[in-house]
Amino acid sequence: MVTHCTALSFLDISDNEAVGRAVRHLGPRIECLIAGDLSNEEPLDVILGHLAAGNGRHLKYLSLFGALGSLRSLAEFSQLSKLELHFYTDEELPNYLADIGVLNLSSLVLEQIRCYECPSAVNAAQFEAMLARSGGLRRLQITGDFDWNLRLTDESLRRLTVLCPRLQELTLNGKEFEKGFCD
Repeated sequence: MVTHCTALSFLDISDNEAVGRAVRHLGPRIECLIAGDLSNEEPLDVILGHLAAGNGRHLKYLSLFGALGSLRSLAEFSQLSKLELHFYTDEELPNYLADIGVLNLSSLVLEQIRCYECPSAVNAAQFEAMLARSGGLRRLQITGDFDWNLRLTDESLRRLTVLCPRLQELTLNGKEFEKGFCD
């Protein structure tokens, strides 16, 4: 189906059981994609790999739902300015979210799902690495499910003001903040 829709600039195929290889065939005008499903096991890195292999690498806005995996493919998305990742993880993972730091974003939304009484996948070191090239960031949202534990510190927020001086909207939630956060 996607191969026949070459004039699309916006496509929402969220809540599909699997995105699969279809996104490799997005048309040349695609600018915005919403894809994935939190109810299955399709990892974000697989979706990103398929997008990077086609016109998806020219996206300006991307919202993905799925299992957290390597985000190295984000380096292929040089025009991306708005990124939303709605993800879950069942274990402590490597610094996958630090790979977001290759992008120059204006808006970043990270929503960790299925994390009741779990620590955030974002720790202070990843937080700083994620924002390394986002001096133009205007919106940042990092959220999780009920009783979610955010792992940022006061120093994280101080670095945020230096790394992202244009920030206008900030949403951080969590049951527990690291010692000293917002004292």
